[in-house]
Amino acid sequence: MSKQARKVWRDLNGLFAVYKPSSLQPKDVKQMVQSVLIEDLNKLELRPQKSLAKVVQDIVRIDENPSALTEVRVPSYTEHVLVRGPLYSDIKVAVVSGGLDAKMSGVMVLAVKLGTKDIDTYHTTLMSKTYTIKGQFGFATDNHDADGKIWQKSTFDHVTQEKFERVISNMQRSHQKVMLRDTLYVL
Repeated sequence: MSKQARKVWRDLNGLFAVYKPSSLQPKDVKQMVQSVLIEDLNKLELRPQKSLAKVVQDIVRIDENPSALTEVRVPSYTEHVLVRGPLYSDIKVAVVSGGLDAKMSGVMVLAVKLGTKDIDTYHTTLMSKTYTIKGQFGFATDNHDADGKIWQKSTFDHVTQEKFERVISNMQRSHQKVMLRDTLYVL
């Protein structure tokens, strides 16, 4: 199935989701998406090549009329990729959903072209977020991440499943209160 790049470019609008692995920065994912979109658009079929009219001496009728002219169609290379360069070289891609740093993995929402107008609407919808946290008890690091230098060790026998679930429940409740307050504030 052959699609013309112009039609695909016209239809390329909106918001879309991309999975960001934990090893990449959000700006790197955005750059990768931009590069792939540009590369793929430039691989698609372009407009048919135009032709120009060239007036030359008519060699078929040269004996009967030496000044006879005829029209010959020749290809126009003004739109050729080797003359003008790639047709698509820059696409504005905006990161809609923030909050994912380099050590986090998750879904990023990106916007292309007219989708950038929907960013404010996206932010006011207050979509719920789900986090999965991994951790290890008994260690404290200098940067509060797993790759930080351990500066303190401790026992954690006093932490029971019941106490842990109570702390998590309190965290969820406080986040729900904030979300409810923000929702009422928006309305």
